[in-house]
Amino acid sequence: MIKYAYLIVFLAPFTLWSKQLKVGIIDIAPFAFKGLPQRGIHIDYVKEVFRLAKVPVILSKLPYPRVVNGVSFGKLDFAIMFKRPTLPNSIQVGKSFGFKNLIVPRKGLKVVELENLRGLKVGVIRNAKYGKELDSVNYLNKVFLDSYEQSFKMINLKRLEAFVVSEPALHFLKLQPEFKSISHGKPFVLNTRYNYFYANKEVPHSIIEKIQEANEKLLKDKYIDRLVLKYLKK
Repeated sequence: MIKYAYLIVFLAPFTLWSKQLKVGIIDIAPFAFKGLPQRGIHIDYVKEVFRLAKVPVILSKLPYPRVVNGVSFGKLDFAIMFKRPTLPNSIQVGKSFGFKNLIVPRKGLKVVELENLRGLKVGVIRNAKYGKELDSVNYLNKVFLDSYEQSFKMINLKRLEAFVVSEPALHFLKLQPEFKSISHGKPFVLNTRYNYFYANKEVPHSIIEKIQEANEKLLKDKYIDRLVLKYLKK
């Protein structure tokens, strides 16, 4: 009986990695593309984090609200998203890469600051947290959307006066044939927002540490820069 007891104790640490963990990725291009194969800036980054951490993973591409709720209610083990003031039943694992958020006005509308859009319709991604610069502003008529493609189409139809978009996403969309002909005003910078890894509170701390270490390594190696170039080249 004694030798069996030692065997169980020895194997226990390895069983933590035997179960594939579920990670939620927000399904917005170019960060995650719908359909197969699984590709996108966020998808490739998360894959590499978990590969370095040697933790099996299943990636789920989901709308923003389902990613938020999934990690909070335990349907997902991990998620990567903008930092949130609160997220129930979750642990903030660590800060990852960030991008500039831009305000893109419609063509012909002269806008140099957010105040110029007072009372006007501004497209934002549903459930995203953009920081105090936008989240606490109540003088905009915010229109909640599911994708940046939707923002582009609505500004072309003059159903929006402006929309918020990350810098890589704007460059990516302007490379796509269906959006090349859509004109808009001069964008200006809202802020720079960083993505954070979140884990459900039931995830073992030993696994969280592995993810933290892998993320830090990729940040030091500037791995995200290579991914952005990969998806934004013509």
